[in-house]
Amino acid sequence: MNAVGVRRLRSLASVQGAEDRVEKAYDWYFERKKLVVQTVLAFLTAFVVALVAAVVRGDLTLLAATLIALVGVLGTGVLGVQSYWELHALPEYYLEALDTLDALKRA
Repeated sequence: MNAVGVRRLRSLASVQGAEDRVEKAYDWYFERKKLVVQTVLAFLTAFVVALVAAVVRGDLTLLAATLIALVGVLGTGVLGVQSYWELHALPEYYLEALDTLDALKRA
């Protein structure tokens, strides 16, 4: 998923400081995805701590806690992993956007 589409790059090609605008868009995209990853990690940590506390207090059996943890970790973990991989690919998208912008300026 590219943060800046070709249509937007076309409209930016004639604007002074277009590269700075593209960089700003990718900075915003990076910060949003980073926040998702951090939120997922915080939630998973709190979730596991709460389950361990419930097992220690005797409110949950170990089997029930394991099943709840499995469902919770898989459910939120998918979102975290997806966002992490999108962050991993972001530098390539950014460089591709700059190359496309440069080509549009020359056209």
